[in-house]
Amino acid sequence: MHWPQFSAKAFYVSLLALSTAVAFSALGGCRKNPSTTTQNNGIDPALLAKAQASDPAAEFQVGLHYEQGQGVPQDYKQAAVWYGKAAEQGNAQAESNLGSLYDNGQGVAQDRSQAAVWYLKAADQGDAKAQYRLGVLYYKASGMPHHLAQAAVLYGKAANQGLADAQFNLGLLYNTGQGVPLDYYQAAIWYRKAAYQGDATSQFNLGLLYDQGMGVSQNSTQAALWYRKAADQGNVRAQWSLGALCFNGEGVPQDYREAYFWMDLASLGNLTSLSNPQDLAKDRDKAASHLSKEMQLQTQERARKWFEDRPVKAQ
Repeated sequence: MHWPQFSAKAFYVSLLALSTAVAFSALGGCRKNPSTTTQNNGIDPALLAKAQASDPAAEFQVGLHYEQGQGVPQDYKQAAVWYGKAAEQGNAQAESNLGSLYDNGQGVAQDRSQAAVWYLKAADQGDAKAQYRLGVLYYKASGMPHHLAQAAVLYGKAANQGLADAQFNLGLLYNTGQGVPLDYYQAAIWYRKAAYQGDATSQFNLGLLYDQGMGVSQNSTQAALWYRKAADQGNVRAQWSLGALCFNGEGVPQDYREAYFWMDLASLGNLTSLSNPQDLAKDRDKAASHLSKEMQLQTQERARKWFEDRPVKAQ
């Protein structure tokens, strides 16, 4: 049987430059109240009044309404204006969310340098999301060793506040020895924290550590348990790995039908995303060879119905 390798979530940003200066003018005069012609009838009048009176917490909430389209049409430009007003007064949540808008070019021109500025302001106030997001920027700017080390520090701060994405990323750094010493034991600790919060990729990676006895005692039963949790969420790598355990009877009773089900399901998700897809396809065919043609067709139908009813998680 061929096992997939550890999964890494997609780090979705790149950092052009880290700046320490804040260009407030980039918001286009954000201290002015938004146009009264903008629809805001879905926002609590009392909240809107507080925001218009420059209450930073209320300004943040109004910005959140516009960003998420709560009670008003989604409007990233208005969200940026309101977040900017609150951010200029030091509201950490607004600073973090404004950074995210710059990060993704929503309502403002995409500017990762400005994103970093606002993330840093919020991170210095202990905002976990900003610490994590700034860590991602440092990770992507990893042309110098200190960038990875700084990413690890920021992930650690957010992870200790319980942010699952940061816990996963910190675990991955320990898993790969980036910015921190290679340490599978620490990787398992952080994967487990995120896995208990339902993070499918962490569940798969933790299962793989148990499967291979890296940082933890080898335990196929624990591997199967975590693979199944991730597989049930649509993680293709976990589905394949669970199928391999079913084929070999490791950690679970040997069951060729279940092995074929999970392997066929993984192939529906994206078999080519796994390592050595041709070898994996041969393994799937080995499982199928233990089943009658009728049982193969029934299992394939079960896999297709499962696939249609559930999303496939990012691997």
